[in-house]
Amino acid sequence: MSSEEINTVYRRFVLYMQAHGGEPHDWFVGVAEDPDQRLFHQHKVPQNSPHVDEICSSGAVAEEVEQLLLDYGCDGGREESPPTGNSVYAYLKLSSTTDP
Repeated sequence: MSSEEINTVYRRFVLYMQAHGGEPHDWFVGVAEDPDQRLFHQHKVPQNSPHVDEICSSGAVAEEVEQLLLDYGCDGGREESPPTGNSVYAYLKLSSTTDP
């Protein structure tokens, strides 16, 4: 597991969130095998609203990034036990989105 990769992905997400507004708790984060399915179908995120995802080198890296974002103050957490997938994602919560 690369701490450099974890920190790079984490910084990208934080910068994206800061650029698109809201407080950390206004953002939901998670890990998924198919982030498009999770974002647009499960969470009902509109395509034109702020969201970001990134494929990591492993599920362990994605989980570490997710945990850093949770520690930062984002909402989210384990939707699957154990989580599957190597993509981490985040979206700005809206009244139209669904959070587990």
